[in-house]
Amino acid sequence: MSGNWARVAAAELSPERRPPADRSISTDKNWAGFDYLLRRRGFPVDIVFGEETFPGTTPGDEFSEGTWGYGPPTYLTPERVAEAARALAALSPADLIRGVTPDDVTAADRYSFHPDDLLDVAAELPPAQEFFAAAAAAGDAVLCWLD
Repeated sequence: MSGNWARVAAAELSPERRPPADRSISTDKNWAGFDYLLRRRGFPVDIVFGEETFPGTTPGDEFSEGTWGYGPPTYLTPERVAEAARALAALSPADLIRGVTPDDVTAADRYSFHPDDLLDVAAELPPAQEFFAAAAAAGDAVLCWLD
């Protein structure tokens, strides 16, 4: 299971349309650990799961499993993408894992996230920073999905 983001122009937001691969990145299996570390820091935007749903896209409809993976995609508005980019820019990989113990990771009980994964999950930050900075600079929205 992989976490994915894709940049799209706000006018092109559509669950029916797959974005070009060159505007997409993936956190691979590290999405759950990345989400945990961001939430632990009180990150202001839900960049892993997205915040907005598309009208008419609910689990069990034509955009659920099989089309996008594990349910329909969600998205972040350009304004929330800009907020995420600013908040990400203020972090370093060391900030992301500061104070996190192996016991914290074990207790979190998150999909495919183990104490020995901390450095790998923290390594997702620089690509996320670049991706969200580019999306914000272009005024793009971001699609979020798991597959």
